[in-house]
Amino acid sequence: AATTTTTASTTSTTSTTKAPAAPTTHSTTPTPSTAARTTTVEPSTVPGCAASLLFTHHDNDAVEQYLTLVNSLYPAITRLHTVGTSLRNRNMVAIQISRNPDKRDLLEPMFKYVGNMHGNEVVGREILLHLIAYLVCNYNMDSRVTQLIDHTDIYILPSMNPDGYAEAQTQGNCGNSYTGRDNARGLDLNRNFPDQFGLQTGDLQPETQAMIRWIESNPFVLSANMHGGSLVASYPFDDAEDGTARYSATPDDDVFRYLALNYSRSHSTMSLQGPGAGPCAAYPNEYFPNGITNGADWYSVGGGMEDYNYLHSNCFEITVELSCCKFPPTDTLETHWLDNKDALIAYLQKVKTGVYGRVYTANAEQLPIPEAVVTVHGRDHDIVSNDLGEFYRLLLPGQYDITVSAENYIAQTMSVTVPDSGRTTVEVLLPSIADSTTTTPPPVAAGASTTTLRDLHSQPVRSNDDLQALFLTLGTQCPGILQTEIVGLTAELREIKAFHLFAGNESDSSHPHVRLVAGIHGNEVAGREALLRFTEDLCEEYSSSTAIQQLLNTTHIHIIPAVNLDGFERAVPDSCTSGEGLLNANGVDLAMDFGSETPQPETQALMNHMAQYPFVLSAELGGGHLLATYPYSRTPPTNTNVSSSGDDDILQALAQAFVQAHAGTPAMSAGLGCAEYDNRFHDASHNTQGFPSGIANAYQYRVNNGSMGDFCYEHGVMELSFLLGCCLYPPEDEIGDIYAATRPALLAFLQQAHHGMWASVQVHRTAAFDDDRPPISNAAIHVADRDMTVFTNEAGLAQRFLLLGEYVVHITADGFENFTTNVAFLVDTVPTTFSLQLKAPPAPPKP
Repeated sequence: AATTTTTASTTSTTSTTKAPAAPTTHSTTPTPSTAARTTTVEPSTVPGCAASLLFTHHDNDAVEQYLTLVNSLYPAITRLHTVGTSLRNRNMVAIQISRNPDKRDLLEPMFKYVGNMHGNEVVGREILLHLIAYLVCNYNMDSRVTQLIDHTDIYILPSMNPDGYAEAQTQGNCGNSYTGRDNARGLDLNRNFPDQFGLQTGDLQPETQAMIRWIESNPFVLSANMHGGSLVASYPFDDAEDGTARYSATPDDDVFRYLALNYSRSHSTMSLQGPGAGPCAAYPNEYFPNGITNGADWYSVGGGMEDYNYLHSNCFEITVELSCCKFPPTDTLETHWLDNKDALIAYLQKVKTGVYGRVYTANAEQLPIPEAVVTVHGRDHDIVSNDLGEFYRLLLPGQYDITVSAENYIAQTMSVTVPDSGRTTVEVLLPSIADSTTTTPPPVAAGASTTTLRDLHSQPVRSNDDLQALFLTLGTQCPGILQTEIVGLTAELREIKAFHLFAGNESDSSHPHVRLVAGIHGNEVAGREALLRFTEDLCEEYSSSTAIQQLLNTTHIHIIPAVNLDGFERAVPDSCTSGEGLLNANGVDLAMDFGSETPQPETQALMNHMAQYPFVLSAELGGGHLLATYPYSRTPPTNTNVSSSGDDDILQALAQAFVQAHAGTPAMSAGLGCAEYDNRFHDASHNTQGFPSGIANAYQYRVNNGSMGDFCYEHGVMELSFLLGCCLYPPEDEIGDIYAATRPALLAFLQQAHHGMWASVQVHRTAAFDDDRPPISNAAIHVADRDMTVFTNEAGLAQRFLLLGEYVVHITADGFENFTTNVAFLVDTVPTTFSLQLKAPPAPPKP
């Protein structure tokens, strides 16, 4: 296959260089002498795939041979491109991987990985070769890989400095040798790019010139440059004006931090650093919190390539240091690949974050406008549209004002919302100044609606990294409404976080606390996504909706969208039946762990969180059925078909409030079953039949002697479970419909927190002391014939859900006489006051 060079907009290719001959078999892609020492039983990237690659070092000839082989095996999705030639006339060959490599689809982003800029730093070179193998071997086999190749134009340049590699020290030399670091003229290529402060070193080298042409002639959106010598993801700016080591932020510092953190946390160990636990033994006092650093804050680098990408193109690039040893032994290469595989894919996916758009003329022809300037208000970094009028602006989720302008056209300004972990698409029509009387419709975000709900159908399921980023974003975008907190850690030390939404008077203890939890099973994602989108909507609509204002002004809403983060990592996307990811990392079903003597860390975190706040109402959102269930789920003491708590009437009423407001097709109230998925679970305890009105006693659905619902009820909190659909991991295009059906049900459920009997327990006084009735905290309130006991808070208040009627109420408190009374509960939400007598002092002992 002939190598090719890319042109602007990558709409065509041109043959320029004769490719080297392909190797005879895929198992001999190393040099002949190395191949003779290998066998097919050695580990490789994707065993059984013709493009699979052995874990060994590949010299320059072997790299070109392998790229040629891949192109010959996968001609429909690959092309070879000669980016340039080195000082010693070696080819800098990149491979393009895309569904249609000859003509990039409109609004298909371009991405690049660059390795081996320093010739003696070889881990990046090798893992990029294995990434190539992983991508082509898994195309049409793995949904995530297929999605990437179908919708991303991917370029991988394994070696930017082939001359340096040829001179580098042999493998296993982990010392401070610089042999091979520079190019053949002895210049460091990462100090050779034109610098914003004029701090570059030497004349432009052939390799640098080739990269500049490649960067500036193609609309790359996102990039990473692979290095070695430490273990950290570094982001611009790489230099400071005075050349000293200090933080040098770009106008997009938040975006770069997010990108670097995405790679670091997706890597097996990069983010696990701290004092005394630095990544490299050679530098015992050097560590990078969370595995990321601003480049200049580490040390100032003038003439770096990542800064050049940002300042001279539309591309955002970070630098990834992959290993402490620059040229490690062969037997470590598989570990390096496995450490980085998920990070390489996760980072590549971030190319689809922000605002994508096209700029047209506002006339009948609607021709694309190249070189239109896209300005994000408040960020001093503009990008420009390409020859097809396209632009790609990486931004974190949030609301932005964007102005698009072009010479001889009237600028247009729009307000754009970037959805979480996804992108929004806009089309911009610019009227000509010469025809300024033209009436131009305002720019419209794709999928825009007249309602306050964003277009949810195109949003992907958020990854764990996306989830962490969302906590950061909403924490800053919803001041006075939302706070975030760490609830605990998973078995694999991921942070379980909660949103706390409340806009009322913090000193007023009469406002109820409600909790919404999802993701106890990592493979049930509908609840996770529903709670994330619900949180976004509450923040977004608070300023414009009186109903949301009333809710947040009077209700503490605690939302834990994902508990089993470890299981989520193992779940199978789009699988309605797979049990992968249901259990936590220790192989425990968290939904059955609340009766354990040694609870899992996730379980303990939820129990601690419940003890921290005076919750009155709670809900767990899951999947596997379309059903509402209520306690108990445990085995009843007698042989009955339900496990009653004594509060079945109240729990059923709470369930009905949710079910009746559920707006799905079918609705939850239809009571349909999920018999087609009878064999989906890891045990046979789930009942997939339909239940009348879509409500069931939890014991009827699944016998569970360690459920969170039972635990909450026994500790004074009414908790129900809402299962949002039969499919465990619904396809992304169904998630929006599930949320649209669930949102009104969540709002109706939250309103129930303001019903029931409010008890105010005070110290009884004689008439002379009526004005001085101190509250009694921690008083136990028990309603006869019902299992639940509730306790008063510091203000002497407690809420007890009851239907209207007459009840016998028992109240006890340390230091006070027991109190029993008949209560006619006829109007809810109005506090009922109880006064308790102090216990009489004990009689003095007889003489």
